[in-house]
Amino acid sequence: MAQSQTATFRGFTKKQCSLITIGAVLLIFFVAASGMSLGFIQGPMLANIGAEDMFSLITTISTIALCIMTPIGGRLVDIFGVRKVILYGGLLCGICNVILPFVTNPFLFLIVRFLMSLGMGAFVTAPYLMAPMVTKPQNVPKIMSYLTISLAVGSLAGSFLSNSLAGNGMLTLGVLWPVIFLIASAIFCIPNLPKTPRSKTVTLDIKGIILLSLTLILICLPLSFAPQMGFGNPLIFGGLILGVLCLILFIMVEKKVDSPLIPLTIFKSKEYTMLLVITFFSVFFMTAMNSYLPQALRQITHTEETVIGIFQLPRTIVQLILPGFVGVWLGKNLAKRTGISLNIAGICIFICFALLIFFGAKMPVWFIILFMHHVDRNCRLV
Repeated sequence: MAQSQTATFRGFTKKQCSLITIGAVLLIFFVAASGMSLGFIQGPMLANIGAEDMFSLITTISTIALCIMTPIGGRLVDIFGVRKVILYGGLLCGICNVILPFVTNPFLFLIVRFLMSLGMGAFVTAPYLMAPMVTKPQNVPKIMSYLTISLAVGSLAGSFLSNSLAGNGMLTLGVLWPVIFLIASAIFCIPNLPKTPRSKTVTLDIKGIILLSLTLILICLPLSFAPQMGFGNPLIFGGLILGVLCLILFIMVEKKVDSPLIPLTIFKSKEYTMLLVITFFSVFFMTAMNSYLPQALRQITHTEETVIGIFQLPRTIVQLILPGFVGVWLGKNLAKRTGISLNIAGICIFICFALLIFFGAKMPVWFIILFMHHVDRNCRLV
């Protein structure tokens, strides 16, 4: 009888599975809330320290750090286990999150923001890796739906609550509050995850890390500065050429190493490759929208901070409702309806984004909210 009450799944008790699942949900909530919080109030923070002109640079560098560290984080999980990655990545991210609102030097702000993104990148995939660890394969989609809902609610809370706090003169609190959920996640996850010994068979691909870092830096930074300096500028043009060369070298290195940072075999599947390409462009657009739309609303339409926060409300409703309906619809005929859904979503994104190009000082708030809603709905459909 006692044995049935403490029945285990892959070494975890039922209670541990539940606690780890809660921790994963809280962790993804922190990722969404913290990212949205900084995306919406980083502009006012930089304005307070006289560094508003560094907004684009800091956004680009922090995004590069997150992109570099995300595949490295997955490899670190293979080497050290998910427990250590959450512990040390969470410590770095949490400490930097607490320090950030008190930084008054622009370059120190850049460094802290960079380190915070590195820490977040280390554990950002951990919630999705923990799901199959603590539940049966047939129940994994249920856990993924919890994570999706948490992502949606965290995005709304991060934008609305942080903007409301910032609008009422509590900018520091607007940056700090998501850390509560990071701490709560650690309390649920770390005591219940196993202490795994370091893997002796999996190693870090140092050459791949260096080449991937150079590729992203040499491509993203020139693209960020090109509108001001011009694409014909030797520094911009030279940086892009070097970035492409580093990308070619990265691919050549990844083909030869035993433990590649990004296994190139995944690209042999045409369907998977197409999915990655579509995901890249969807996330590319959504990242730009989340980072730069709040800044545009402040500078062009002079919208109040509290009003800016509600821009996430229709997106959150969409994220809570649409995935379930689309999943059921696709499940009835996955092979046929996947292509249909991607085409519909792509056309709608193009139309809505084309209309948002005409963003102006007299554009009504309801118009921007409406088309943000449609763009995000179709990005989620993708």
